[in-house]
Amino acid sequence: MALLMAPQFSETQQVTPTRFEVSLRPGIPANIFIQVRPAKDYPVDLYILMDMSRSMLTYLDRLKREAIQLANTMRNLSSKSSFGFGTFVDKPTAPFFYGAKN
Repeated sequence: MALLMAPQFSETQQVTPTRFEVSLRPGIPANIFIQVRPAKDYPVDLYILMDMSRSMLTYLDRLKREAIQLANTMRNLSSKSSFGFGTFVDKPTAPFFYGAKN
């Protein structure tokens, strides 16, 4: 089995190696070591697009319950985090969608 050397990071790299080439004969495996080092305080953006169909109502209730925890988790990952929501409805007529009440 071919064994490649473990990669080394430079100051700005987050994933290493950035490039590698392997030539193998059929049936001969190779181990390739890839390392990931997250950048410190890297920007994190999360946008949730929610289907507002009635069939998704259970998931909407769950998202409402867990949204604050999700936002707090993102803030712990990075002080440069953004969090957004959007909605859509495939069939915007009753009884297929859940509309907000006034």
